[in-house]
Amino acid sequence: MPFALGVFVEDTLMAPIRLCLVLCLVAGVLWILRRSSACAEISLGIGLGALALALRLHAPVPIPDPGHTVLSLLEAPVRDAFGCRALAHAHSTHPGRISLRLPEDACHLLPGQRVAAHVEFERPRPQTNPGGSDRRRRLARRGVHVTGRITSGRWVLLASGSPGVPALLERARRAIGNALDPIDQSRRSSALLRALATGDRQRLDFETRSAFSRSGTAHLLAVSGLHVGWVLALVHGIGLRILRHSSRLFILRRAGSLAQIAGVSCACLYAALSGFGVPSLRAATMAFAGALAISRGRSPAGANALAFACLVVLATDPGSLFDAGFALSFCAVAGLLLWRPPTAAFSGLVHCTLAATLATAPLVVAIGAPLPRDALAANAVAVPYFGLVVVPAALLTGAAGALFPDLSGGFSTTARVAAEFGIELITWLESPDLSRALGGAVELAAAVSLSGFALRLLLVQRLVPATLCIAGAAGGLVLAAMDGPRPNDTTSALFFDVGHGDAVLLRDSEHAWLVDAGPRVGAFDAGRHVLAPGLRALGVRRLDVLAITHADNDHIGGARSVIQSLAVGELWLTRLALESEAAGPLRDAAAARGIPIRVVAAGQKQGDERVSLQVLWPVSELLDVSSNLGSLVLRFETPGGCTFLSGDLPVRAERTLAAMQTPCSLLKLGHHGSRTSSDPLLLDALSPLAAVASSGRRRRAELPHRSVRTRLAERSIPLWITRRHGAIEARMKAGGLVILPFLSAPIEELTACSTRSGALHCRDGQATPRSGPR
Repeated sequence: MPFALGVFVEDTLMAPIRLCLVLCLVAGVLWILRRSSACAEISLGIGLGALALALRLHAPVPIPDPGHTVLSLLEAPVRDAFGCRALAHAHSTHPGRISLRLPEDACHLLPGQRVAAHVEFERPRPQTNPGGSDRRRRLARRGVHVTGRITSGRWVLLASGSPGVPALLERARRAIGNALDPIDQSRRSSALLRALATGDRQRLDFETRSAFSRSGTAHLLAVSGLHVGWVLALVHGIGLRILRHSSRLFILRRAGSLAQIAGVSCACLYAALSGFGVPSLRAATMAFAGALAISRGRSPAGANALAFACLVVLATDPGSLFDAGFALSFCAVAGLLLWRPPTAAFSGLVHCTLAATLATAPLVVAIGAPLPRDALAANAVAVPYFGLVVVPAALLTGAAGALFPDLSGGFSTTARVAAEFGIELITWLESPDLSRALGGAVELAAAVSLSGFALRLLLVQRLVPATLCIAGAAGGLVLAAMDGPRPNDTTSALFFDVGHGDAVLLRDSEHAWLVDAGPRVGAFDAGRHVLAPGLRALGVRRLDVLAITHADNDHIGGARSVIQSLAVGELWLTRLALESEAAGPLRDAAAARGIPIRVVAAGQKQGDERVSLQVLWPVSELLDVSSNLGSLVLRFETPGGCTFLSGDLPVRAERTLAAMQTPCSLLKLGHHGSRTSSDPLLLDALSPLAAVASSGRRRRAELPHRSVRTRLAERSIPLWITRRHGAIEARMKAGGLVILPFLSAPIEELTACSTRSGALHCRDGQATPRSGPR
């Protein structure tokens, strides 16, 4: 606990390394001299935790040398939609760690290998949306303060010595993964086997991930204590049965110890092959601690093993303390230790599932993940099947395929059939989200969780912890009653920063409309990663309307995740968007949630006499047009002004609309500020006080286009860009329009780092989030 407290204090205060070192030295001297031993131990733990994180937060910032930069990979590249990324060490005049973006042809590199390439250094982007994660802070906790990208796409592999242990583990991991899931094939069952055997979930499709999440069995996808425990139990059981038939007395007497050593060794090897994530490292450490205690004739203490595992995980990666996976993993095990499940097979499984679900429920609600109604039943069915069938099949097939490729055909077929049945079983076990019934209130979820633990503790007559749980549950209920919906007495339009895409929240005290939901590219889903946490942070629990302007990915990509994350009254689509192939998953998600779909066209509106959302385009006669020409155009009317949202409408349609428009306070530039939009006739008709462009960084053409910027400048219309200012909130009041960018200082157009006078200069304006309530 002191070590974790030290990590937390350092992250808050960012004390210099020297101060942390002095605290460690003073506490160490007092502990050696036996002066105030307890206080000295606590101070030493706090100092060591603070020092561990301080070495990361104050790590040296690398400065690029002219020409090529030599880079050593510190971890295996992870594939994504744009190539791959990896943590690397830059060997330059001022060396340091960087988060490196590599091209597709470099994704096969191994940890420890060195490459030389032209690298463009950049500052990581700060947090740009309400409720979003701060990537800059997250990287700093790993000792990374700049990112790098190989600019020319050309790199040279330098000669290296014998491969180290990380490279050997990665080769074995890739061999097992390719045996289970060949790169040239695409099967969801094979991708699931790869994920279970090696921890590589990159090839799992969105539908499979969502099915596990909506059934409450998402923990099965991560190599966690469950998987490591099954490996230990299987190897121990098989080894014990084999050794007990030995004819040698020496082996027969020590069959139990030898089987235990084999089980722990295989469990640790499995955790290493999976990449030593937080859950697997925790499980392997606890298994090692338990085996060590048993070997010395002691009864293993679960609390001590858990504390030791926490210390090992934080010493390895202090920044993991702030990750959701760390909290979920350790809270689940702490809940099991407090619950004390029975040892019987079936009842023990039910008790373990119930304890872990109750222990993690408040955290699940806090991070916005689903809390399925039938998660207990789903785990009671899925955990034994995956533990006894799918996980062993994945491990045996992967090992056989890596060692004996010619003999693994039958194993592979059997394993794929088992995995496919498992996916179908998980899909069948999906159930509604209980977090909606709880209103998304963490306090209420905590009260329910503590009430469950209190009941269990009362049944086993542990009165003191039961009393504490009852008191905590009562406090949670009081806080939940006090924490009602947040009042919103302003009328505003909030433009989320979703990269190259659109997502606009229109709301007042009674209504909330979301227009578009950003893109979904590779592992990035704007609906899940930006909009869902942003809406929760703003206190939006229900949307009157989710309107999709058209079916392009940068507008519709995140819509399904939005529907799955919170309540939606209606889904608005044009006829063209409704019939498009891209809208198929969205239609299915809306049907599953019971959300009515409304086909809209010009002339329709929703709202009241004070605030309304009007549809201006397309006209009902437009049936066979391009996606952009059929784009939905909306006008948000309020007493303090209006907002004009033109989707991706081209110029010729804008000219048609211009003749029918009256002045409007705020204009969202069409097509992200492309030169095919923002016609002068429309600008003159609307005469906006300000314009907003929702655009991301693109290599081929920077948006908004120069011609559009010129038109706005000629009319003295100020321009706000989400790429530079983060999320942009426009509040419409009787006295005028108030623009509130999320970043207090804009990010400059060019964020590349350069060297001047021996120092690193990154043109990012030192952008920080805007202070004050959102």
